[in-house]
Amino acid sequence: MNDKETLRSRLLWAWEHPDAGGVYYSANGAETASERLNAMPCWDHTPYRSHYVDYPMSTAIFPWMFGCEKVTTSTGTPWLKPCLHTTRDFQALKPPRLDEGIPGELLEAMRRQAATLPEHELIRCMDVQSPLGILELMGGEAFYTMLIEAPEAIHAALRVITDFQCAFLSQMQRVLHGRYNPCGFPLVYQEGDGIMVADDTMSLVSPAMHREFSVTYLNQLAERVGPLYYHSCSWSEPYFENILAIRNVKGYNWNPGDSVDAAIITRAFAGKGILSLHLCAGMHRDKGALRWGRPFADEYDFFKYIVESAPPTATFYFWLSDICRRKEPLEKIYDFLHNA
Repeated sequence: MNDKETLRSRLLWAWEHPDAGGVYYSANGAETASERLNAMPCWDHTPYRSHYVDYPMSTAIFPWMFGCEKVTTSTGTPWLKPCLHTTRDFQALKPPRLDEGIPGELLEAMRRQAATLPEHELIRCMDVQSPLGILELMGGEAFYTMLIEAPEAIHAALRVITDFQCAFLSQMQRVLHGRYNPCGFPLVYQEGDGIMVADDTMSLVSPAMHREFSVTYLNQLAERVGPLYYHSCSWSEPYFENILAIRNVKGYNWNPGDSVDAAIITRAFAGKGILSLHLCAGMHRDKGALRWGRPFADEYDFFKYIVESAPPTATFYFWLSDICRRKEPLEKIYDFLHNA
């Protein structure tokens, strides 16, 4: 077995044993600012590269599928115009066809790309927003009014969105079978079934609303197209019980620079799934991290604290992101892990 296959087997074992402990790290095959690391045949834990589908993508991709008009922001970002405005709009929502428009084009793009990839390389799961997150985008300001005044209309729309997502994502998994990395974010290595799902509306609603309107439908995704690789940017204790109620989760991702102290999170979630954090340049100076009350000197100091404050049952798989372009903290991270 060659080195890449040995690494691949070790990673797949770790995903199945998230309580075994350990720290893995990925650059997804990217060039770094360190000549020393670049000279190594496989300095990071990435046996084979994964790619996103070559298709115009956005967080708004599912709202576009449902017919929301595409617009362009002042910064040139493709976005959407909300298309649900009244209770009747929410109640009358219909699913798009899988074989037409954006769904059909996207599945065909995946099929073509999978057929031309180099051997062993994979296509990542697309950006899958939670059903509630999709509805929040589609409803705009009306969404928050409906949560209070017409919750049954919200549930009616969420059922339609969830059913369509399951149908589309099941088809995506069939199209990419054998060439699929279900962890769309962060950029770490995984194989098999499942989806990445972003639950970023969590911090925009109360814990009770999140449990009713998001966890309920995330569990349907988990049952029908899971396991889940769960992301939500901002984590805090009032939502821990809800996150733990989401079933069939393989990996947990959050923004440590915009969340409660990582030591609090890792104590609650160690061993439940791989803790697959992303680390970015300057994250130790973000507002959330500053509230931890610890004067981190640099990204390495931040990383070291997260690892050392975690229980022994915590298994990490970090994506080092643009830290790979910062030679000094990157090399210190590498040396810390290999000299520990």
